Amino acid sequence: MQVENHKEEVPFSYYTNLYRHVTPAEIVQRLSFVTWDGAAFHLTLLDRAFVLSWPEYAIAVLDGGAVPSLPVQTFLLRLLLEGTDVPPDGTWKTFREMPWGEL
Repeated sequence: MQVENHKEEVPFSYYTNLYRHVTPAEIVQRLSFVTWDGAAFHLTLLDRAFVLSWPEYAIAVLDGGAVPSLPVQTFLLRLLLEGTDVPPDGTWKTFREMPWGEL
């Protein structure tokens, strides 16, 4: 496949490759809002419910809306691969205060 959009397609391809090799139990243990049904991950982000099949990546949107753009799909993959729960402490946090906010 000829890559046309290096800004979106290359990162998406990179993370889908990593996604194939992830352990579902590790993701569910690390992210309390993600469930695993034996074939796909289920999660809700900004009031939209998504199902991401595994090991071959495919996305479904449960609200009947449009499939998100590649940058949003890349974000969802990165969330599953690298994300961690941040326990609530009753205060507002800025992005920079989050563990990954220094990026």
